[in-house]
Amino acid sequence: MTDNPFDDLGSISEDDTSSPDQVPEDDDQPAEDGIGAATEPAEDTSVDAATGESAPDESSPTNGPAFPYDDVTQRPLYAREAAWNAFEDALEIEVEQTLREHGVRDAAGRELHDAALRVAAEHPEAIADRLLELRGVDVNR
Repeated sequence: MTDNPFDDLGSISEDDTSSPDQVPEDDDQPAEDGIGAATEPAEDTSVDAATGESAPDESSPTNGPAFPYDDVTQRPLYAREAAWNAFEDALEIEVEQTLREHGVRDAAGRELHDAALRVAAEHPEAIADRLLELRGVDVNR
């Protein structure tokens, strides 16, 4: 046995590896930078003992993502760590709590990010005001 920790890599067969160009179409794994990171829980297919009906009701707006993964385009967002942490905290603590109050327990990261970007697009003046504030520009003069 040698001191090289990679000596056993030669024993991996061609069938055990995949080309880096082969990416599953429905891959919902986080990107290397962590943006868009969210996994969706497995679907609950249990049967309600009282009614004999299977759950959940797929037609309900509280079940499943609002749009398929294939509809998204991953783009980078560049933010300082404190701003990104505040954004994640707002989504994970406040937004998801509100969603749970309405029966939505499986919000995908792509849905949360899409909704956040739509809110930002609806309020460009707030974005401009915050940027000016961060630069120390008095917006009241």
